[in-house]
Amino acid sequence: MSATPTSDPEKKVEVFDEDDAVLAQLGYTQGNFGLVGMVGFSFSIVTSWTALSGVLIIGVETGGPPVMIWGWLATCIFTLAVAYSMAEMCSAYPLAGGQYSWVAILAPTSWARGFSYICGWFMLIGILAMGATNNFIATNFVLGTAQLNYGFTIERWHTVLCAYLITFIAMVSNIYCPHILNKLSKAILAWNMLSFVVCLATILATNDHKQSPEFVFSDFQNFTGWKPPYAVVLGLLQSAYGMCCYDAPAHMTEEIKNARKQAPRAIVMAVYMGFVTGFIWLIALSFCIGDLDATATTATGVPVIEILFNSTGSVAGASALTSMISVICLVASNSLMAEGSRSLYAFARDQGLPFSDLLSKVSSRSVPVYAVLLTGLVQIAFNSIYFGTVTGFNTIVAIATQGFYLSYAMPLLARIIAHFSGKKTRLEGPYSLGRYGIVLNIIGFLFLAFMCIIANFPSATPVDSENMNYTSAATGLIMLFSAIFWLTTGRTKFTGPESGHLLETDVSSDHSGLGENSYWEKSFRDSRWFTRGWTLQELIAPIHVDFFTREEERLVDKAEIRELIRNITGISLQVLQGTPVDQVSVEERFNWAKERRTKREEDESYSLLGIFDVQMPLIYGEGRSKAVRRLKNEIELAGRLRHRDRRTQYTPPKKQRLY
Repeated sequence: MSATPTSDPEKKVEVFDEDDAVLAQLGYTQGNFGLVGMVGFSFSIVTSWTALSGVLIIGVETGGPPVMIWGWLATCIFTLAVAYSMAEMCSAYPLAGGQYSWVAILAPTSWARGFSYICGWFMLIGILAMGATNNFIATNFVLGTAQLNYGFTIERWHTVLCAYLITFIAMVSNIYCPHILNKLSKAILAWNMLSFVVCLATILATNDHKQSPEFVFSDFQNFTGWKPPYAVVLGLLQSAYGMCCYDAPAHMTEEIKNARKQAPRAIVMAVYMGFVTGFIWLIALSFCIGDLDATATTATGVPVIEILFNSTGSVAGASALTSMISVICLVASNSLMAEGSRSLYAFARDQGLPFSDLLSKVSSRSVPVYAVLLTGLVQIAFNSIYFGTVTGFNTIVAIATQGFYLSYAMPLLARIIAHFSGKKTRLEGPYSLGRYGIVLNIIGFLFLAFMCIIANFPSATPVDSENMNYTSAATGLIMLFSAIFWLTTGRTKFTGPESGHLLETDVSSDHSGLGENSYWEKSFRDSRWFTRGWTLQELIAPIHVDFFTREEERLVDKAEIRELIRNITGISLQVLQGTPVDQVSVEERFNWAKERRTKREEDESYSLLGIFDVQMPLIYGEGRSKAVRRLKNEIELAGRLRHRDRRTQYTPPKKQRLY
């Protein structure tokens, strides 16, 4: 077995691996999530029918039911082009960074890092702003239910403080109970579907004053002051917000069984589920809605609660249905906290943020506490805007949508440019679109570009400081910040995602089938590559490793055979999944190399310099024992220096003794 050279920093290696363990440091084992669990996790974030309920006021004011229904249908059809494109990328490159990682791999080499850096910033802003938006939606349902029962006036500070509480609960659960995500996702998927059926059946059965089909499908209602075509375009923003965040499985691939197949399926299935449930729910609400003006100005602050109350004629009934929706929104807050902190952790690990070293640390509980805390603090900052102005929060809603859509568009654009510029970038995951991939990439990109443009349009006329859409200013500010950080630190520190490593094995293509006790496994175990000293670092350092047969056909990736590699080498799964080697004892690291040999006996020690992160002169001819002794001395010295640095970071002043 031999390794292909990958030392050229300008050379970008294509990787087609599965289940990259970027989140291994979070304490998760590979395969916590099955397909059902990940679909539940993804749909708990997308949850289109509840998201549409939370922003129903946009559709009511910008065209009414026809715009909501037909706009939703068109948006979802074009979204499927984006979802299929992203699913193909996720299958080939299942990286925790998601969009910005795909940009780094697919874009032309000369500007891949910079383009990836900007994409990462938009992705993070979108996720964090979406978390804050969902906290407000959950708050509105909770306070709206309370107002329906007790008749008090909802003040802004009520809303903000309740949003703070929801954020705090999500932070605590993500820090102390991360392993409940899979079970919670399965449970919320069942709860989501049950709530949908119950709410749908209840309002259709109890409402005895339904609207006519003409009102639902063709009676245009415009409260914006703009001309109808412009109002229709504005109405699409409700649909854009309702169909968002379906990239969640891409950030959680390390926790899915057979991620290269299941994560793409989860992306597409979440979109289809959101499409169907959202379409049916909008039609039902449109038939059951009462006076549009009264619905838009309801004292509860949530038009859907007004529709539920008018349909059932019962405070208790409406409260029960609203409570079911509230549970979904509260779980979505937890899921968005998980997705946001993982994305932030991945970007920080690639040195994409200020204080990246701190944000990429994990606690003794194997949780990225600092990433979770920062995610929560940013959400709180967004929520605080509501203290000053409602328009400011509406801008945050638009930023969330535009941030996601820009981050979705950038890898599609990178793929399109690569295709037409002749760059040979293969997407050889098991979920492949074949020749139709580039067509769907183009359709998806044009749709996203159009939605990003209209997200900046003002929503009412005449335009003044109170109703102005500040999304363009906020987007420009984000780009300015990312440019400043790129010029000051990002240009030199941002590493981008691991591009991978290619290893050519001595296994023949005729015997490359995976299976228990197969010839492939026996040949792999017997390979001399596992007995060579210099290959140890090649196996551990890259997170993404592709093995090829001696006929240069792709054989398997590191993620698929971690158990086998552990059995052969004795290297723990945590290290193979990406845990830094400095978290492993010196004795254990020496044991990894115990059975490995080199042509020169001194190289048995020299090949471990990278494993222990030390330096020393290479003195060939000194012999094995002296080389080992010098290596141990350097390791001991480095350990003392690190210990001294930790102790001297802060030295409290000594108290002076008075005589």
